Amino acid sequence: MDGLGGHANAIPPSLLGYLPTPRPVRRPCEEDLEEFTGKVCEVVFDCFGDFVGFVLDKCCERRTYESRERHIGDLVLRALKERLTLMVITAGKERQIVRLVANG
Repeated sequence: MDGLGGHANAIPPSLLGYLPTPRPVRRPCEEDLEEFTGKVCEVVFDCFGDFVGFVLDKCCERRTYESRERHIGDLVLRALKERLTLMVITAGKERQIVRLVANG
């Protein structure tokens, strides 16, 4: 390794082999989380009939969320039909949905 510009003598011997120092796992979305709870008042579909988003209403405030995930669409339609309360947790400037909780 010395021939390639490294320093082989700087690496201590180990019976277990190379053990890298673990770095703390940091999720990029942990810092900028935003939570909003309300009831579904609109479900949005594109011109092909595919789910593209929904709107939550909380008294005097409305929030629009975009998603093309079919399972989210199914849950949103059920929440609209059964008048369930949804809590949406988003991350980042793009407000990516990272968690969705339905309450009866």
